[in-house]
Amino acid sequence: MMRWARDRYLAAIADAELDAYGRPIMRPEAGFEVDLCPIVWIDLDAATQIKGLDESILKFFNLAAAGVQRDVLTVAAGAVRRHRTQIVIVDDVHLLKTNWKSGRDVLDHIKHLNTRLGQIGVSLVLVGADLEDKDLSKDPQIAARLRLNRFEPYKADKNVESDRVRWQVIVRDFENVLAPHLPRSKPKELHTKLAGELQERTQGYLGDLKALLCEATISATVDGTHRILLRHLNEVDLSKRAEEERSLPLR
Repeated sequence: MMRWARDRYLAAIADAELDAYGRPIMRPEAGFEVDLCPIVWIDLDAATQIKGLDESILKFFNLAAAGVQRDVLTVAAGAVRRHRTQIVIVDDVHLLKTNWKSGRDVLDHIKHLNTRLGQIGVSLVLVGADLEDKDLSKDPQIAARLRLNRFEPYKADKNVESDRVRWQVIVRDFENVLAPHLPRSKPKELHTKLAGELQERTQGYLGDLKALLCEATISATVDGTHRILLRHLNEVDLSKRAEEERSLPLR
């Protein structure tokens, strides 16, 4: 999702004017300058309620979130319009508190927020874990407006070339980010020599891959190797999910 959002963000600001700090801006009228924010990405906290969702949108724009619930949503919608936002992405939406006595209000607010954003041409994208089993996707009115996309773990069959290449591309992206911190690492080492080992250990879960590589990089820095070796991977405790998947017999 972050790659998807980044691609759309870069496309939306391709021809935008930049300020002195390199940030995209626009000038709605003479003498006024406004930040251009085509993509809004917010991360929800645990047990987020209605007002917290609207406040998160305002905080993205560094705006105060004071006032009654109705006013906060109005201000948030105004900020989205003012900054020419095209897509609002709400991550960790499974943390929305819908299983309490006023849970119905939260679901109704999601529908209301979607309607308000739709009226100004903005798409609402909700991202979360196991949403198919949550109240959010089971609500009849929400389901009628919902287009569900599933993100599965990257299962790379070592005997299928397209699978291997797809996984190697993912590892390469991580490798490019880590390269400045691993000065003794050989070019293309991770995604050509250790890609299979990384897939075996993480079972295709990107969160586990990120954690594994971060921990291995720290270990390689501490011991002065400055290059990820197999022993650095062996030192990292994997998540319970990855360990369980790894221990399953091949099907």
